[in-house]
Amino acid sequence: MLSKVLDNIGTFSQEQILMLEKESRMCKFAKGDHLLKEGEIGDSIYLILSGAAYQFKADEITEMVIELYTAGTWCFNAVSFSTMQPSLTSIVAYLPCSTLQLSVTTIHTLIGISPAFLQLGKILNDAVSRACYYDGALSPSEKWRYLSKTRPDVVQHFPLKMIASYLKITPETLSRVRSHK
Repeated sequence: MLSKVLDNIGTFSQEQILMLEKESRMCKFAKGDHLLKEGEIGDSIYLILSGAAYQFKADEITEMVIELYTAGTWCFNAVSFSTMQPSLTSIVAYLPCSTLQLSVTTIHTLIGISPAFLQLGKILNDAVSRACYYDGALSPSEKWRYLSKTRPDVVQHFPLKMIASYLKITPETLSRVRSHK
């Protein structure tokens, strides 16, 4: 899975992929475990190998879903990771997760070994552009069509209430949009 995921980022030799595997750390999270708590510095990125997680901002009443992660996706708080400031969001395992963890220190070590690892920066760009896409000017039906076409794994793993929050629409609107396929 790692080589397939890395193919979406750039070009890595088999030796570089093995080096990344060697330098990363395998982590397991039970359902409900935090990968990142609000107020902590998000100094690592996780490749979800199995399971599912979600990132959210909580207030006294609700959780606003920021991102949904499934197998093969990178999981982290982009702002906290790039600024090394405390996270304003939390990331929690929705299902038990197996992950590969890359800390910022590990990434710097890898870049020092081979400039090819600078391509890992594309992970940050993808996270920012994906978040902007769902917050843009798309209609609820356009958001749903795009999500169900490009990320069917999300639709399979998460309840509609969480998906609605992620798409920034009400559960009722999502229900209506889904019934008008």
